[in-house]
Amino acid sequence: MLRFLFGSADAGRRSALTVLVAMRWVLIGAALFQVNYRPGSEQAAFALLNGLILAAAALNGILQWRLARPRAIPLWLPVAVGFYDAVAVTGAIALVDGFDNPSYLLYYPALLSFVLVFPGKWSFVYTAAVMVAYTLSAVVRHDSFDPGSTSDQKALVLRLITLATAALTANLVVRVERVRRLEAVAAGERAAEERLAAESRAVEAERRIEDERQRLSREIHDGVSQRAYMLSLGLENARVAAERAGAAELAARLATLHQVS
Repeated sequence: MLRFLFGSADAGRRSALTVLVAMRWVLIGAALFQVNYRPGSEQAAFALLNGLILAAAALNGILQWRLARPRAIPLWLPVAVGFYDAVAVTGAIALVDGFDNPSYLLYYPALLSFVLVFPGKWSFVYTAAVMVAYTLSAVVRHDSFDPGSTSDQKALVLRLITLATAALTANLVVRVERVRRLEAVAAGERAAEERLAAESRAVEAERRIEDERQRLSREIHDGVSQRAYMLSLGLENARVAAERAGAAELAARLATLHQVS
């Protein structure tokens, strides 16, 4: 776990973190509007809610600053940001109105953004923790939830199911995208292997041609050229014998053949 947290975000996670930063700026703006537009909270709760939002903005600014630099981003930083999102939203629900507080809607984009960066088992652990935290803050902290009310029970179950569905959907999207990337990489590897095989075949064909050229060269050198040389010697000897025998015309023809050979 510690090795994972102190590892660096790869290219895929950096792209997801860019989306996360953009989504969090939207969430921060929405939270500021909800808290400060006709605030109905007590002064202390109002100040604390704005403090939570400003802390979220500071974390998002740090994350965006790290993304703008070419240096590696440690994975503990986006983990801390995701954890803070859950804590901040849960704290806002616990402070104000509990089950009647609509701030639970901010859980959904927070879940989606976290799952985009950390799909798989960690996203399910995070989602389960968020569901437990929301249930405790919404049900236990205030009297706005009526345990005997069927409508409140249905609303709570529906909210928890949609939280789980949002995380599952994001995981499926990430999985499909990962499969597509793997297929693209596999297709590129197959194309590279095919090019390499074609180059190997071309090299092998060139080698066979060169071997055949050398074989023919050896045959010519060892066979035809030697026979031509022996023929030339024979013609020369025959010309000399013809001259000694006084056959001048035959000697002239043999001399011509000797030059040709």
